[in-house]
This record gives sequence, C-alpha cells and structure tokens, in this order.
Amino acid sequence: MSVFLAIGLFAVFMIIGLSVDGAGQLFAMQRAHNIAAEAARAGGQSIDEGQAIEGGRKVLDPAAAVAAAKAYREAAGATGAEPVVDPDGQAITVQVDLVYQPVMLRFFGWQREIVVRETATARLLDAPTP
Repeated sequence: MSVFLAIGLFAVFMIIGLSVDGAGQLFAMQRAHNIAAEAARAGGQSIDEGQAIEGGRKVLDPAAAVAAAKAYREAAGATGAEPVVDPDGQAITVQVDLVYQPVMLRFFGWQREIVVRETATARLLDAPTP
C-alpha cells in the first residue's frame, strides 16, 4: 500500500508542477507578447517629421524607430534581436525574448530556464486626405 501511495503522490506532485510551471510559461509568453506590441508601438511613433510636416508620405525614421523600440524593450527588462524597419518605412517588427525560471519542476530535476520568444509588428496607417 505504501509503494502505491508513494507513486501516487509523486504523480500528483508532478501534475501540480506541470500545471504551475505551464501556467507560468503561458504568463511569460503573454508578457513577452505585450512587451513586443508596446515596443513596436513606441517605434511606430517615430515618423520622419520633416517629411510629414511638409505634407509628404508618412514614413518611419529608421534610426529613431529602432532606438525607441529598443529603449522600451530594455526598460521592460526584455532582450531580443534588433528591431527591423521595413524598406518602405511603413512598419517596424520587434522581437522579445523573456526567460522563465521553472518553480516546481526544479524539485524533479528540471534545472534549465525556458526562453519564450514573441514578435509584434506595428504598421503606419495613412489617414485619407480630405
């Protein structure tokens, strides 16, 4: 009976561990997606002001957009690849990497951290001219 109980308790703790760490990983993925979306939005606000003021087409200032996206991402405590501005200057794509440290699975020998990666793109929308 005690062997059955020990195996049963181990299985229950393993299921609890998978549930807790699975939920933690999902939370990390959602946070990474939110950071990526907001970093892309921050970069998407960096338009070429000179061209926009003169009534020209709204395009991103690549250097300012990348700097703004990186600054937001780093302020949120995340890392990732260099943000990319599309060649036509109409969109910026930001990648975010976050590290999740398992809580319960460490008791079962899982010592590796889990890296979650999310990507978001912000596109400029031109308002129709009256």
